[in-house]
Amino acid sequence: MRSFVLSDIHGCAITLRHMVESIINLTKQDTLYFLGDYIDRGPDSKGVIDYIIELKEKGHNVRCLLGNHEDMLLQSFSDSTYERMWLLNGGDTSLKSFGVSNIHELDEKYVSFFKGLELYIELEDYILVHAGLDFKSDNIFSGKDVLVWTRYSVVDPLRTGNRIVVHGHTPMDRERILSKLNSSQENFEINIDGGCVYALNPGRYGYLCCLHLETKEMFFSENLELR
Repeated sequence: MRSFVLSDIHGCAITLRHMVESIINLTKQDTLYFLGDYIDRGPDSKGVIDYIIELKEKGHNVRCLLGNHEDMLLQSFSDSTYERMWLLNGGDTSLKSFGVSNIHELDEKYVSFFKGLELYIELEDYILVHAGLDFKSDNIFSGKDVLVWTRYSVVDPLRTGNRIVVHGHTPMDRERILSKLNSSQENFEINIDGGCVYALNPGRYGYLCCLHLETKEMFFSENLELR
């Protein structure tokens, strides 16, 4: 059995499908972890969620975390300030993708998906989270805002049990991602956000990244939507 981690798809459904079916060749014996930010900015947020739901329905082992963009969506149901912030950060593209004019028209199937997202996952050698952990708190898992919004936190291995924190949220170029991967035994951190949706910034971002946890091999797919 293999274990893979993906993050920050941002509505790039074609690229996601290519990664899963043509690069890592996911099987039902594997486990695929998603670290959040499925929606917003890219052209097909609905397609991304539909594909993940399809994988689950076909019997694939899939677990999904909450990203800050899904958090903004959920907060938008009851907070107009969050709604404005979400719309300014790509939420408008998600509404268009789902074929609705406002958040309250979203189909219950999708609302249930977003409400069911986990905040973090603890594995034997890794901790998976969207953004990072709260090393300023007595409980590093406390505070949803930190887990989905923080940037550039320094990992304290004494508090993680020497486990490596795998996260997304902060886009990095391919070379820096590989550098962090190579130094992960010293820094206890791997960032897998290749800025897939920012493919119009050539030579810097524009990759969907997928980490094979057992081998620490990083797979890259160029953005196939925005060529």
